[in-house]
Amino acid sequence: MAEYKLGKGPAVIDPRTIKMKAIFKELPPLPSAFSVDLSLGGIPDNYMYKNDVYGDCVIAGRAHQTLRFEAFEENKIITISDQEVVDEYFRESGGADSGLYLLNSLKYWRKGWFIGSKNYTIYAYASVEPKDRTDVKATTYLMRGVYTGLLLPSSAKTQTLWEVDDSPAGRPGSWGGHCFTGDTKVSLLTGEEITLKELSEKYIDKDFWVYSLDNEQNIVAGKGKHPRLTRKNAEIIKITLDNGEVIKCTKDHKFLMRDNTYKEAQYLSPNDSLMPLYRKSGRGGYEECFVPQDGTYHFTHEMISKQIIGNKPKIDIKKNSDRIIIHHKDFNKHNNSPENLEYMTFIDHTNLHKKHLSILNQTFDFRERSRHNMQKLWGNPEWKEDRLLQNKINLDGKGFDSWDKEKLKNQPHLKLTTEKQREARKTNAKRIGLLNRGKKYSKKVLINHKIVSVEGVGFEDVYDFEVEKYHNFALSSGVFVHNCVYIYEYDDVGPTCMTWGYRQKMTWAFFEKYCDEAFGIIDNRNSWVDPATNPLDLDKLAQLLTEITGEPIPPPEDPKPVLAVVNKELPKGIIGTSYQVSLQAVGGKWPYTWRIASTVPSWLKLTENVITGVPTEKYSGRIAFQVTDAEGSYIVSIFDLLISESSPCQVGNGIAKTLNIYTKRMKRRGRFFYLNL
Repeated sequence: MAEYKLGKGPAVIDPRTIKMKAIFKELPPLPSAFSVDLSLGGIPDNYMYKNDVYGDCVIAGRAHQTLRFEAFEENKIITISDQEVVDEYFRESGGADSGLYLLNSLKYWRKGWFIGSKNYTIYAYASVEPKDRTDVKATTYLMRGVYTGLLLPSSAKTQTLWEVDDSPAGRPGSWGGHCFTGDTKVSLLTGEEITLKELSEKYIDKDFWVYSLDNEQNIVAGKGKHPRLTRKNAEIIKITLDNGEVIKCTKDHKFLMRDNTYKEAQYLSPNDSLMPLYRKSGRGGYEECFVPQDGTYHFTHEMISKQIIGNKPKIDIKKNSDRIIIHHKDFNKHNNSPENLEYMTFIDHTNLHKKHLSILNQTFDFRERSRHNMQKLWGNPEWKEDRLLQNKINLDGKGFDSWDKEKLKNQPHLKLTTEKQREARKTNAKRIGLLNRGKKYSKKVLINHKIVSVEGVGFEDVYDFEVEKYHNFALSSGVFVHNCVYIYEYDDVGPTCMTWGYRQKMTWAFFEKYCDEAFGIIDNRNSWVDPATNPLDLDKLAQLLTEITGEPIPPPEDPKPVLAVVNKELPKGIIGTSYQVSLQAVGGKWPYTWRIASTVPSWLKLTENVITGVPTEKYSGRIAFQVTDAEGSYIVSIFDLLISESSPCQVGNGIAKTLNIYTKRMKRRGRFFYLNL
């Protein structure tokens, strides 16, 4: 099988999502087998939409479903280009080839996406239960398809019919994934440096926080989930960086580059620049992170608290004790996990730390550590000199600002105090194990890690985890682990989906095991549905949407009549006798445009919707006409045309005479009858 790209992020669970079961009325009998395309014909099924180049399967699946919606609703086959799909993909991903989350993309679809000059929107979406075959079949049959995501196993790569595989190759999500060897370390916001193997054991049933980047290249907290062993004995590539670090991963792992694009490990080259994560100890020993977005350092706890908790409360500050600061709940300034941060006033914070310190002072271990640290500091002559000078200033009750300026001029070593204190903080940070990755780089070049070498090193077991929303983490960057498909038919064996531009059959057991989310799409028109037999409770749907959004959402408009030609057949004609027929259409949007859509006799003319002409020879064959409405929907009708030498009726002495066929309308008992004479 060719190398295809995966691009659906792990399922996002939103409890507000409407369920398809909740808005279906009583279901009609469902056929044992159904195919959307068999009832249409002419639907293109070989469009990959660049899913062999980019991880755009979420939008490619949307494109395939849009093609079928338009065929049903507008009776026309529209054209969706590769570029339109790729443009929408990068619009929603923020410009990065990082895949999309299906639920988030559906929210974009409600607002619409442009194909040509037209904005295609949907009214709503509702979740489908993958393990409920009736739910899947009903949505496929009544809503013309299911938009679904699969955690594809590696075994599917070589299967003609996708079936469940109980071997390690059949593990959900084992096809693709950001996979590293178990000894690869990940930086957590708690301050831990933990290997992926340890992560899979310690956080197997709970979430954790990592350093991530958003689309604007700001440092944010990413919620990690489901650390696990993904593949055994996978082929490994070793990447050496210019800071001496070594990363071992699968060749299909994608790295975030300095220009905010992604590149697979197997395509990395020496001197390629990766997106950096630099941290250092800042004022007060608090960690600072280098932010690629603006090229400067910011306190980690300030960025995380602003992202998760929100901006600091605005209060009327009348004195210094009123100002708002960020408190680390466990009193560990290096634990910047969101749940460890909270806002409080300066005075409350000071009192809390005083109370905490008094409790600690009662423990022997804490007193011993403090005594040892102070002995070490007082043993440093430079620190001792500076400390004694500072003590003198404090004892005099004067600060630097109130000191005599002449004394400051005569004591230049005071100006060195700040610098020495900074160095002491760095030394202290190193002592407690806080990394200072950027210290050996000048500010000018502190913007990236460069690749030194890339080489194959054999085979090892590899591990994986997901990161909500941002799908990247501090070690490197987000990689695709799942795929998105569009199901459009089913039978007793299982569903058939459209993916990578071809039709893929799977068993029901496969779908039920590997599908992690599925949705039915409620279009704004649903015009293929007869209003009298519409299977959806549109009023209930509108009510549910209003409850979710907090604003009135009216139900979609009543389906408009489908464009159709009224004429069922054409009258017979006679050579030499004037021929005239008016073509009539209903449905769609007026005005209509008519054209000849086949080869016709040379005498036949079409003016607007009227066929005219004088037959010159016998003719027996089929001719076609196309009608197009104001919105571009069209339908082609085919008619049998018979032109003969004489009238079908003979009158009197054998002289051929033609009876004019006309319709006479008669009124009787309030009802209309039609009498052909």
